[in-house]
Amino acid sequence: FSNLQLLGWKALLICLVMQFFARPLCIMMSTFGSTLKQSERHFMAWIAPRGIVAAAISSLFALKLENYGYDDAVILVPLTFSVIIFTVLLQSITAVPLAKLLKVSLPDPDGFLIIGSNRLARAIATSLMEFDIKVVIADTSKDRIARAEEANIPTYRGNPLSEHAEYNLELAGLGTLLAMSANESENVAAALHYRQEFGKNNIYSLLPTAKKGRGGDTSKVRTMSQLRGQTLFSEKVSYQSLARMIEKGAKVRHFTQKDTFDLKDFQEKYGKEAVPLFGIDPENQAFCFSTENSLQIENGWQILYLGYDSKVSNND
Repeated sequence: FSNLQLLGWKALLICLVMQFFARPLCIMMSTFGSTLKQSERHFMAWIAPRGIVAAAISSLFALKLENYGYDDAVILVPLTFSVIIFTVLLQSITAVPLAKLLKVSLPDPDGFLIIGSNRLARAIATSLMEFDIKVVIADTSKDRIARAEEANIPTYRGNPLSEHAEYNLELAGLGTLLAMSANESENVAAALHYRQEFGKNNIYSLLPTAKKGRGGDTSKVRTMSQLRGQTLFSEKVSYQSLARMIEKGAKVRHFTQKDTFDLKDFQEKYGKEAVPLFGIDPENQAFCFSTENSLQIENGWQILYLGYDSKVSNND
């Protein structure tokens, strides 16, 4: 600290030159002709990783220069640390507001990555998009992905667990996995793969068949349940049952909830076969119905459900 005090106001001048002239000039020259947007170049010009590497190199230079007889080389290390301290404090305070101002910050991870491009998944994705909720469907089938693209649903064609997906599947704005493939092994593999990315509480898998007091190896059933994450929608429904409803003409519909959600009242109004899928709050953030996740739905929420035509209007 005594060495920092000896630098005086000249150290502040060097910090200002580094921050407002040297760094922006360096970035603008090195990114000229690149695919970066102008706003991205401006953001990079403002921030920079300065730390242990700069301190280590300055220490090495200072020792070498002192050996050659340059006594003033001793100020290199405190000068470097003054730049590090100045930029860390300034940029930590201003980086987030500047990113929002330049519109280069990542969107909130409120969207859904859906595994499987079957009719059920496409219907759910389309309905979520009506509320401006981001969705991406991933599937290896060219034909199924083509149908999703025809419905203007963002897609990724390929194995979502592959190295190619790691570099090409854009996850910005996505924070929840919905494993809705007809293949249970694909759902389990996807749940395991994205658990670290999204967090175990944001992994949901649709059961291949509804639970009805299955026999057999209960330990195996329990292990598979833990691997696949939270049960999507309900243990009483499955991919097979929901796909069958779609084939019979059921559609994803919605209504505005005016009081506390009650499943019994819901089924009396919209039919016993109706399945609640998502609760969407007034800020258009969607939450999955799940056996493990009890939603605290309030007045004004939208409820997405799969059901058949009803004489009851959605506006009632």
